[in-house]
Amino acid sequence: MLVHCFAGCPVSDVLEAVGLSMASLFPDSMRSHHKPGLPYWKMERLKAKREHERAVLVLILSDAANGMPVNAEREALAKDRIRRIGRLLNE
Repeated sequence: MLVHCFAGCPVSDVLEAVGLSMASLFPDSMRSHHKPGLPYWKMERLKAKREHERAVLVLILSDAANGMPVNAEREALAKDRIRRIGRLLNE
């Protein structure tokens, strides 16, 4: 939806006058359940980082299951990053 007032009114005023909000201008697929103010692109980047840390954790646990030495510090770091990203994403 394109909203424009040729008199120079702010978009928020025009939307309010017709009973809409800024969220009404965007499809549901662009909205998500995340902290207010967290941009969509940042949310996607955080999800990618979380998947990377999960892959690291899987490799560490696989090594441990095969009797190989593991880096406990890196394992703890991966778990911490996964938890922190989950909190940022409100999950």
